[in-house]
Amino acid sequence: MNMENIRAVAFDMDGTLLDSMGYWRGENRRFLQRRSLPIPEDLKDTIDTMSSHAFARRFVADYGAPNTFESVMDEYHEVLRGLYLTVIPAKQGAERFLRLLKKHGVKMCVATATLRDTAVAALDRQGFLPYFEFVTDGTDMGLAKGDPRYFEKLAERLGEKPENCAMFEDSAYAMKSARAAGMKILGIRENVYADKPDEMARILENCDLFVDTFDEAADKLFPGEE
Repeated sequence: MNMENIRAVAFDMDGTLLDSMGYWRGENRRFLQRRSLPIPEDLKDTIDTMSSHAFARRFVADYGAPNTFESVMDEYHEVLRGLYLTVIPAKQGAERFLRLLKKHGVKMCVATATLRDTAVAALDRQGFLPYFEFVTDGTDMGLAKGDPRYFEKLAERLGEKPENCAMFEDSAYAMKSARAAGMKILGIRENVYADKPDEMARILENCDLFVDTFDEAADKLFPGEE
């Protein structure tokens, strides 16, 4: 893959620009610890890899009122916002790669599932916010990343055709949808998938370029440039 026809790049945030997935995955366990509750026996092997949505649904099913899916997720976002603003780091080489894209006149945006206000604050802490045309959490588009139309709308908002855009992602389902919309796919390694060979296989089959770090992406797409 090269950047010859790429005029815009959309970035996922969690697990892509920011090294945050381990914090999200650890929150399931911490959520129970804050309540002095044991880990359910049938979740002991999977609690650290469950999505926050799956965990919230299970917690509400187990403990009921006054807990709701919304109240559990609100607590997740409140706790994670504090971590975004204090300890969650950027992925290696991210700022360099953003700087090179800007140097070459490539437009950029962030497309995340994290609440927009939290995402904006997290990106601002890293000094990344000025690079982006906009940050979306999908609510303003009424679509999710599993739908190719989500990525068609991203391209439209960037003022480009999908075939002139690339999506930098770490998850296979979003890569597949972005590819179906016509975008090129850049993938970056995320360690939470290290023990999920099937997911890694799906990621690799959807990528036009897969890298371990943003420094590797910069070296391959902009050789000799800093």
